[in-house]
Amino acid sequence: MIFETHGHYDDEQFDTDRERLLEEFQRQDIRYVMNIGANIVTSKASVELAHRYDFIYAGIGTHPDDAPELSDAAIEMYRQMAADEKVKAIGEIGLDYYWDKEPEVQNAQRYWFRRQMELARETNLPVIIHSRDAAADTMEVMKEVHAEEIPGVIHCYSYSKEMALEYKITSRKTASILDTFSCVFQGILPYGAQMLVAISAVNELGYEMSAFQILPVLFYPMMLLISSLIWIFIIPADR
Repeated sequence: MIFETHGHYDDEQFDTDRERLLEEFQRQDIRYVMNIGANIVTSKASVELAHRYDFIYAGIGTHPDDAPELSDAAIEMYRQMAADEKVKAIGEIGLDYYWDKEPEVQNAQRYWFRRQMELARETNLPVIIHSRDAAADTMEVMKEVHAEEIPGVIHCYSYSKEMALEYKITSRKTASILDTFSCVFQGILPYGAQMLVAISAVNELGYEMSAFQILPVLFYPMMLLISSLIWIFIIPADR
């Protein structure tokens, strides 16, 4: 049984085959799906999708890149949406300084991250945190809102295992360390090293994991990488 913890199947790229894809999920024993909103429009679409399929649930919230859309009225709208029985998380929310370097933009991201964390507490829902190039500020906001009282996952994460340990101390209710570490290293380290570092980090966080457990997670990206290299370097250029 597989639980897809983070998808965006409301996205327009799935418009041509969404129904067929989601039907295939059930045949492949993917029994539950969390479809995650990234702004007001996609949050509403996630809820609508969740009501069309009994195995799909929704996350609602605004990604830091879309923070300018937020207002008190938007937070109130999310609060009302959170009462829907198919809404199971606030997210994805957080900080992303990769593109946004301006201090005023980063200040706005922090403000609305804080507001959405507080909303999660008020609605008794877990959070899905996106954090990129903003480790210190993400930690600071989590401490300010007492994240140890709010369950959730850090979905986008590219920092060190030492920082992961600090996040664990700050938020002891982290729901899924595997969700965190499937995103920590993917695309950042070569796959052999990726597996070893992930196992080391997870074990240091107090969980038991072996190479045999994490290998299936890495199998698909490894095969994708190999097939891409074959396509580029082995198949003749006149294909």
